[in-house]
Amino acid sequence: MLAAVVGAAGARAAQSHYLSLTLLPDAPQSLPPAGGAPALAAATEPFDGTVSVVIPARDEAANLPALFAALGPLEHSGPIREIIVVDDASSDGTGRIARDCGASVVRLEEKDRPADWLGKPNACQRGADACGGEWLLFLDADTRPTPAVVHLALAYATSRRLDAVSLLLEQRCETLWERLLVPFAYQQFFAGVDTARLRRPDTGEAMLNGQFILIRRAAYRSVGGHGAVRGSIVEDVALAGVLKAAGCQQETLRGERHAAVRMYQGLRTIRQGFGKNAYAFLAIDPQRGVKVALSSMGAAAVAPLLGLAAGATGALRIGLIAVGVAAWAAQAALLLPWLKRSRVPSWYAALQPLSAVVFNAIAIESTVRSVLRLGLSWKGRTYR
Repeated sequence: MLAAVVGAAGARAAQSHYLSLTLLPDAPQSLPPAGGAPALAAATEPFDGTVSVVIPARDEAANLPALFAALGPLEHSGPIREIIVVDDASSDGTGRIARDCGASVVRLEEKDRPADWLGKPNACQRGADACGGEWLLFLDADTRPTPAVVHLALAYATSRRLDAVSLLLEQRCETLWERLLVPFAYQQFFAGVDTARLRRPDTGEAMLNGQFILIRRAAYRSVGGHGAVRGSIVEDVALAGVLKAAGCQQETLRGERHAAVRMYQGLRTIRQGFGKNAYAFLAIDPQRGVKVALSSMGAAAVAPLLGLAAGATGALRIGLIAVGVAAWAAQAALLLPWLKRSRVPSWYAALQPLSAVVFNAIAIESTVRSVLRLGLSWKGRTYR
């Protein structure tokens, strides 16, 4: 019963943490001035700085056309001066598709990745090295931005005198397993994110979302770029920590109205993706990791409670059923806002016990394989 209470408390905290983050405004006129900065006059007014888009891409031929269609023609894309796709030893024609879409391509082979670098940090760094814009925008190939989002993010960053802005995106879910696991995982992630500590400069709490990071090139270079996090599986969170330690001003915003992402295409890729990141995310900030672990394990208490009820008799059985059903109803209700954000039918909330059990199984497998250095696979590479 205590576990169920802990799980419900974690889910409530997750919702509170997420909603306390600033929502990226729909227009620059609505941005509040900060530190005496002048209010922005109009959505079409030019801003100080040009943007170079960097897209690290390994076997992303299927995703790139939709991403470029979302970005729109370069000549009509406002502050964007160039788009660079880093073809990270792809085998599916990623580079050719990128060129056909009008991007500049940096081709990497496996030999171009130093032994102490992981794939994504290396690709991001190589792309950044080839850029000339005053701002760098790191986008994952599976993101789908709206045409105005780059302009809005740049407007927010300049108006608040920030060195980096990152957006949390709408999580698109199309298959059964995506709908079961992605909203639940997103909820549990925010059970551990303390937004008050995020804003305090004297804490180690930091967060950027690698799917959309806009950063001043000068700030990026001053901390060593992705070279500072070359060996990190969760390079975005690690980079946030490096920037914060260096005194750079950064903010992560809710951007679900302005961009979306579909990270996985079924249970196999969910298992690989969550498995690769789960333990690394918990380990990089133990305090946050403990919160997420307690919340997710508490959320999984519904199934054991109902299982115990099935084997009990008399008053004990009635009591366990009552507690189990109450915990089930509470967890389902607390999951509903996350389902809505991902446009998942609300009836999936009734499957919360299954979501929690499968998610925890993946997290435990990730922990065991990481601790024992058995290796975790992602896109043809093994991470230890």
